[in-house]
Amino acid sequence: MPTLLDFPRAVLDRREWRAALIALTEGLGGDARVWARVHPGARADLADLADETRAPGERLLLRLAHALINDTRVALPVGDLVDADDDSLRTALDVIAIMRRRPIPD
Repeated sequence: MPTLLDFPRAVLDRREWRAALIALTEGLGGDARVWARVHPGARADLADLADETRAPGERLLLRLAHALINDTRVALPVGDLVDADDDSLRTALDVIAIMRRRPIPD
């Protein structure tokens, strides 16, 4: 399972990549299908991995990471937000806070 320490500093210095890698390492760290597509600094197609075979929290984190890595906007289904497990939802909020450049109040 990769950790943030496994990635080059130049990649982690880019806010969108740092946020995407947090989403992926926290929520999908052990999934080889995800990591086979992630090459730091390059676009990665993760959208099709966010299918209905995944838990709502995994789909949420995959969609967020895909949008950040590819500099696109993504629609987050309300059902995935509502049904996400607490850890995935917290990770998603952490990712959003990084992108906002300020913490989300407790």
